Amino acid sequence: MKANGGKITVNGGGSGEGIASLLNGTTDLANSSRSIKKEEMDKAAESGMDIKEFTVLYDGICIVTSKNISIKELTTDQLADIYMAKITNWKEVGGPDANIVLAARDSNSGTGEYFLQEIIQKGQTQKENDYSPNSLRLQSNSDVVNQVANNDNTIGYIGIGYLKDAGDTVNTIAVKKGDKAAVLPTIATVADKSYPISRGLYIYGNTKKMSAIAQAYIDFVLSPEGQTLGEEAGFVKVK
Repeated sequence: MKANGGKITVNGGGSGEGIASLLNGTTDLANSSRSIKKEEMDKAAESGMDIKEFTVLYDGICIVTSKNISIKELTTDQLADIYMAKITNWKEVGGPDANIVLAARDSNSGTGEYFLQEIIQKGQTQKENDYSPNSLRLQSNSDVVNQVANNDNTIGYIGIGYLKDAGDTVNTIAVKKGDKAAVLPTIATVADKSYPISRGLYIYGNTKKMSAIAQAYIDFVLSPEGQTLGEEAGFVKVK
């Protein structure tokens, strides 16, 4: 704002809320941690919009558990079975004899949707799969951290940018996909794509109605200064 003038207002609510606001014309830009859906693009086209996607950072989705759970790794198949409640006791995956408490994100969350599609639905190859109705559907990464940190026997997932804030209040689990070795989420493993639960972070804008400050904001986020700020927040640069 110092460099370009104007005023930037940021509202929360999740990726779905941001994209809906963009399509409704109540915001200039939408941050999203999931790709825009076909039906959302169709709605934009019907309204005469030209939506452009900007990939601005990369993120890793970290699997975290309560401190009383000492297991070191889980496979992506085990994670799917846990969140569908096919696996309900920690002893089934090498942990204590205790029921698993599921912390997940709500339906407006891009992180929650990404986890559903990539892990529970196995890359959308099993679209009938869904979260167990017993899952605690929480509004934010911070809510998940608080739930996991303050209750025993709980599993959750958070963006890597929130892992450093969680500190030693949670355990971080290495993730194994297929016949590859289990990998812990770090900036390096997200950057080299060896960590199996990684995704892009996006900004969407309507190129037919892009204000000067909106374009300047995107340019700033993609600049060396903006990318460094993203990295300092715990995410991975795209350039």
